[in-house]
Amino acid sequence: MPISALVGFPSSRRRVRAGWVVLGLAAAGLLPLPAASQTSPAQRHSHRIAPAVIVKPSSFAIASARALTVTVRVKGDSGEPAPTGSVTLSSPGSSPEAKTLSGGSATFSLTGGALEAFECYSATGLPAPTDILLADFAPDAASASTYRPASGQTSVTVVGACTALNPGLLAITWQQAKLQATPFSIEASSAPGLPVPTGTVTLTTGNSTSPPVMLSNGTATVSIPPGTFTTGSNVVYSNYAGDANYLPRPMSASALVSVGGVSVTVTPSAPRTSSTQPLTVTVRVDAGPGGPAPTGMIALISGSYMSEAMQLTNGRAAITIPPRTLPAGNDTIEADYEGGNYAEASGFAQVTVNLRH
Repeated sequence: MPISALVGFPSSRRRVRAGWVVLGLAAAGLLPLPAASQTSPAQRHSHRIAPAVIVKPSSFAIASARALTVTVRVKGDSGEPAPTGSVTLSSPGSSPEAKTLSGGSATFSLTGGALEAFECYSATGLPAPTDILLADFAPDAASASTYRPASGQTSVTVVGACTALNPGLLAITWQQAKLQATPFSIEASSAPGLPVPTGTVTLTTGNSTSPPVMLSNGTATVSIPPGTFTTGSNVVYSNYAGDANYLPRPMSASALVSVGGVSVTVTPSAPRTSSTQPLTVTVRVDAGPGGPAPTGMIALISGSYMSEAMQLTNGRAAITIPPRTLPAGNDTIEADYEGGNYAEASGFAQVTVNLRH
């Protein structure tokens, strides 16, 4: 039968295009439809567009107690319908929040303290650490045929108040600690362009806390009352109470004040000894008049030799160095005081060792 009859054309010499012949045969059920019309769901999914997700905070550097507004805009390709659906904003320290797009955007409000606050980056000279704000777009039913899920992000620097604590003296005598107050200067600062911290600061050491003192232009002077410090090393912390711009920062800075000093006297039983003989070394730790008696431990060091630590009794300890321990010649014996009610200290003595076999 002529092809023209199959496709409904008159039996004549009219010229028929090949494409029409194929379509005619497919319509008659004699040929399958062209492959292009048989697109699979996976192929259709791969052609969806990933829109641009733009995350814009109201500021890229904020003080730790200040709120932050974040606008997320989802933008499709030119000529395509505007994306619709929802965006979810995630950030460190806060729970993810989802909002429906309106006009292609959504606005989020993060309360003060929702983001992590970083300490004193302005004072370190190191690159500022940042919080990452991540926005995830999910298309709704109306956009799912055109757009696929997409994400965008930006970073924000959150700055805490910085404090520096400077004692008037790094070391004071026991009498000074008992009879006079010890002043400390405090300096509070932040990153360039952000407000100077205001509010109050206190000092703590041991179980004692000073009364709060108001910062003025970022500075304050706070004193530790007499009779507060103990002998030895005293750690003092500054505590910032916060203000409208900055969150509180307990133990924001620290300083070390040494109260009272000791002298360590090292006395060998003889200035000269034989290598085959043991050597007894007496160590005395003295705090001077008025101070509490030193407690703690003493250890001897000479070359590769190190004794076991021995407890002081009434400020004294005697340690015997075994024979054939010290090398022949002039040896230095070091006595180290530690672990007591005063700061660590050392003393030295010389001894001559004669070699004998």
